[in-house]
Amino acid sequence: MGGVTGCSVTWSYWDLFGGDRLARLVFFDEPPVLIRQPYWPDGLADRVGALYDLAQIAEVVTGLRAPGADAESLSAEFLDGMWSPAAPEEDRRWVLARNLLLPREYAGRLLLDNVVQDWRDILPRITVPTLVLGGADSVIPTAAARFTASAVPGAALRILEGRASHFAFWENPDAFNREVRAFLDVPADADGPAASA
Repeated sequence: MGGVTGCSVTWSYWDLFGGDRLARLVFFDEPPVLIRQPYWPDGLADRVGALYDLAQIAEVVTGLRAPGADAESLSAEFLDGMWSPAAPEEDRRWVLARNLLLPREYAGRLLLDNVVQDWRDILPRITVPTLVLGGADSVIPTAAARFTASAVPGAALRILEGRASHFAFWENPDAFNREVRAFLDVPADADGPAASA
């Protein structure tokens, strides 16, 4: 199962190893491509959920890696946009503290490596039952989940509602877990093209 970077890790695994040792997949809230390109036809960036242009990413990565930059404040601002307004400050602080355990130099490298990938060619090659989840309140547009589900053969699509931020698994675990459990509880012989919602 993957969320942002988690999906990328899974897509990379599929690219390298196919479905070896994988029975089902759950993707949560990550576009298959994050950087929009200036030569794309109108509307493509919105359809795939590509959030950034190269200049925006360069600014964030520089802010994380440059000597003397206030990388901690930048990280806090970046993460803050991933919560719903109702998220408790204590939860926000805890997640930020865990995030800051990774030196900002490496955080910048990881972010850059993640956002320059384009996984759209992997999606049609996925052959195991797949659930794609998006969050109605997420910084990631629901179009990203819709595009991913449409590109993976037979994928089921669910858009979470109510405190359905990028941290929906934290903010609304009952709804998140209910969708994942319902997907996992489908008997193996019933797996196949799944209905989308």
